Amino acid sequence: PMLQELSKQNPQLLRLIQEHQAEFLQLINEPLEGSEG
Repeated sequence: PMLQELSKQNPQLLRLIQEHQAEFLQLINEPLEGSEG
Protein backbone atom coordinates (compact mmCIF):
# COMPACT_ATOMS: atom_id res chain seq x y z
CA PRO A 1 0.00 0.00 0.00
CA MET A 2 1.05 3.55 -0.71
CA LEU A 3 0.64 4.75 2.87
CA GLN A 4 2.90 1.99 4.20
CA GLU A 5 5.68 3.06 1.86
CA LEU A 6 5.03 6.66 2.83
CA SER A 7 5.24 5.83 6.52
CA LYS A 8 8.70 4.36 5.99
CA GLN A 9 9.96 7.32 4.00
CA ASN A 10 8.16 10.13 5.76
CA PRO A 11 6.46 9.22 9.07
CA GLN A 12 5.85 12.88 9.91
CA LEU A 13 3.87 13.40 6.72
CA LEU A 14 1.88 10.25 7.40
CA ARG A 15 1.00 11.50 10.87
CA LEU A 16 -0.03 14.84 9.45
CA ILE A 17 -2.30 13.09 6.94
CA GLN A 18 -3.87 10.98 9.66
CA GLU A 19 -4.47 14.00 11.87
CA HIS A 20 -6.10 15.92 9.04
CA GLN A 21 -7.60 13.05 7.11
CA ALA A 22 -10.85 14.82 6.25
CA GLU A 23 -9.10 17.87 4.84
CA PHE A 24 -6.57 15.69 3.06
CA LEU A 25 -9.25 13.58 1.38
CA GLN A 26 -11.10 16.71 0.34
CA LEU A 27 -7.89 18.08 -1.12
CA ILE A 28 -7.07 15.03 -3.25
CA ASN A 29 -10.69 14.57 -4.32
CA GLU A 30 -11.02 18.15 -5.53
CA PRO A 31 -10.34 18.75 -9.21
CA LEU A 32 -7.07 20.63 -9.53
CA GLU A 33 -7.95 22.68 -12.58
CA GLY A 34 -10.86 25.10 -12.67
CA SER A 35 -11.03 25.37 -8.90
CA GLU A 36 -12.13 28.78 -7.76
CA GLY A 37 -10.41 30.40 -4.78
